[in-house]
Amino acid sequence: KVEPTGIKEIGWEKIHLTEEGREDPLLAGFPQEIEVFHWHGDRWELPEGATLLASSQKCDHQIFRLGAKHFGLQCHLEVMPEDPPCWAQAYLDELNSSENVPTPEQIAIQTTEFHPKLTSQAKTVFDAFWDLAVR
Repeated sequence: KVEPTGIKEIGWEKIHLTEEGREDPLLAGFPQEIEVFHWHGDRWELPEGATLLASSQKCDHQIFRLGAKHFGLQCHLEVMPEDPPCWAQAYLDELNSSENVPTPEQIAIQTTEFHPKLTSQAKTVFDAFWDLAVR
């Protein structure tokens, strides 16, 4: 089930690994907390039998695992450095009508600051996913 949270989580915000997330092979080597990019205003209920792996201050369900090879992510580990500033311009009306979200300029500055670390960490997650998928 997916439902609106009542607040937007847009921009660079920290996610925090749960104890299960710290032990999960997908997130092996991932730091306890890391700034990742978000752009959503919804949350989902965990599917029955799922294990929560990460959460954020604004949204309790960020990453989950279901079984050995199925994962769900709310945050955007896949963003390229040009994506967040482009999204900010493309969805400027959403930014302007939302409370407590960064400006396009802040998103651009934060992307320069946080994206390099996310890139290396995301690669470890994508490599781990590939390894899990082909087993």
